Amino acid sequence: MIPIQLTLQGLYSYQAKQTIDFTRLTGAGLFGIFGTVGSGKSSILEAITFALYGRTDRLNLSGDNRNYNMMNLKSRELLIDFIFETGREQTAYRSTVRGRRNSKRFEEVKTLDRAAYKKVNNEWLPIEQEVLVEAIGLSYENFKRTIIIPQGQFQEFLQLGNKDRTQMLKELFNLEKYEFFYKVVSLESKNNAQMQHLGGQLQQLGEIDPEQVYLCQSQLKELEEAIGAQNRMLNEHQQKEEQLRALQELTHKRSEAEKEVRELKEQEPDYRALEKRIGRYEQCLYLFKHQLDLLKERGRKKEERAAQIESDKKKLKEEEAEIERIEKRVGEIKPAYEKRDELQKKAAELALLLRMKTVEESIAKEEIRLKSGVDYLDQATRQAEKLKTGKQQLEGLIRELRNNAPDLTLLSAIRSWHSENKNLGQLLRDSVIEIEKYAQQEKALLEEKSLLLSDPLFEKLSHDAGYSDCERCLDQVTDKVKEQQCKLGEEENHFLVKERLKSYARELKEGKPCPLCGSTHHPELYQSDELRKQLQQIGEEKQALEQQLNHIALLSRKLSLLQSRQQQIRLSQTEWSEKSSMLRQKITDHARQFIWEKYRDEEQLNAAFLQAKEIQEALTEHEKALSKVTSQLEQEEINRERYRSELEKIRTALTVHETTLTTLGQQLMLITPEQYRQTGV
Repeated sequence: MIPIQLTLQGLYSYQAKQTIDFTRLTGAGLFGIFGTVGSGKSSILEAITFALYGRTDRLNLSGDNRNYNMMNLKSRELLIDFIFETGREQTAYRSTVRGRRNSKRFEEVKTLDRAAYKKVNNEWLPIEQEVLVEAIGLSYENFKRTIIIPQGQFQEFLQLGNKDRTQMLKELFNLEKYEFFYKVVSLESKNNAQMQHLGGQLQQLGEIDPEQVYLCQSQLKELEEAIGAQNRMLNEHQQKEEQLRALQELTHKRSEAEKEVRELKEQEPDYRALEKRIGRYEQCLYLFKHQLDLLKERGRKKEERAAQIESDKKKLKEEEAEIERIEKRVGEIKPAYEKRDELQKKAAELALLLRMKTVEESIAKEEIRLKSGVDYLDQATRQAEKLKTGKQQLEGLIRELRNNAPDLTLLSAIRSWHSENKNLGQLLRDSVIEIEKYAQQEKALLEEKSLLLSDPLFEKLSHDAGYSDCERCLDQVTDKVKEQQCKLGEEENHFLVKERLKSYARELKEGKPCPLCGSTHHPELYQSDELRKQLQQIGEEKQALEQQLNHIALLSRKLSLLQSRQQQIRLSQTEWSEKSSMLRQKITDHARQFIWEKYRDEEQLNAAFLQAKEIQEALTEHEKALSKVTSQLEQEEINRERYRSELEKIRTALTVHETTLTTLGQQLMLITPEQYRQTGV
């Protein structure tokens, strides 16, 4: 994120509208913000944070009236306008915050309105606040930790644990895309489950019969043809239904229209009478309306003229009375008019006397103001001295706390060693648990294999080979069983031929030719009553051999599966054993890396961190108090200078008024001020 422009108004110490252009600063690659305590440095960073996320840590406590505290006490409005660029293409974004104070209640500041915009084709288009946060790519917590670290919270950044630090780095550098462990495990589990499900379904289906498949396909084709015919019939019936429904709707509309026509015909006489009355009204209106209006207008003008005549008569009487009064007044003031020059001079001096009285009142007010200003100046001087003493005490406490604070870099390094030691120990315990788990699995496999080898078939084969040659023995037995199946098949074919000959023999008659040899003489016919029993016995033997083959195949699959699982378990055991040895070596090497004199006990380390936290909190409180006292001291200095300046102005004004009063007194010739003081002039 690259800042472009920030505009502030009514925020903390920024009463007037101020605009900061970052383009000249960021162009140099490095810049700083400097100023005295309370000059508004933190306000700039806080304004950026509030514009982007709508929250800050400076005034975000429970029960805190943040909107009121953020707004300058002399301002009626608050404005934050922040423009910045981000992303590979340096897209411009804008965030604004606006607020207004309640005109009737000073302490009430309405909710601050936040809005976000994106610059597209030189035009600001509104966007959601979530889109703005996604464009930045940082959460509020990580923005504080990496971009803007609040005053006194750098310790929190240094003390982050491995989990929080890893999560923060993932969000900063987008490392989540390289985590495939859980995805691979999930995908492997799903594939295994799907393979087992498909295997179970295939076992339930058994062997596939081509004739049965062909029969099912033909039945499916017949059903599809039948469904198609039914769908065509359904479409035809639906079309007929739509036509009938449209006809029904037209019939209904026709009946309603006929009903409406009948009702209108019944109302026809009334409309005819109404039409006649309207015609007569229009005729009268056309013939007589303008004459009636003219008569009314003439009556109105007559009334207005009568009222005007009465008003003129009354005004005439008033003018005559006024003329009589003026003539009487002229007779009274005529003697005084002849002495007008002397009266004008006296009036001028009376005006000077009034000015003198006004100046005397101003002198009295300025003297009262001068006395009050001197009192305020003395009070401000005493308050400034008191704040200076408090400031020196707070600075001494802060220096003492900083000298007593532990070295956080050392504590963080020791904590990292303890965290790594814990992790290595946990990994070693996990590896031991895994080794024991695989040992238990191998033991269970051996027991299962022992149960499998106790099968009667293996006992039958044990005299030929050991258990290590079970697969070879199973293959030999399978070949022998298949050879026996072939022999039984040949015998079955032989007996079937004999059974066919027996059926031919039953059909031979003396004198008729044999269909095989053509002879007409048949001295001895072929007879055999044991063919069916032999065929039945052969079928039972074939079925027994088939069951034996199936049993052998099942045993072979189970044995192969057990051997594969046993091999995997042994490989895993070997891998975990090597990993356990490496972890033990790492733990030994890590123990040698502890080079510090103390804090080998983690409880002591935690106590040191707790002490550092308490000292940091105390430092924060004292620094806040120092900042407040410094701000108050500066304000008192400003007030004292303002009081001193006002006192000089009052003294100057008092001197001017006294000089003016002396000058006016010297201009009086006909009157003396003392003779008018008792009159209250």
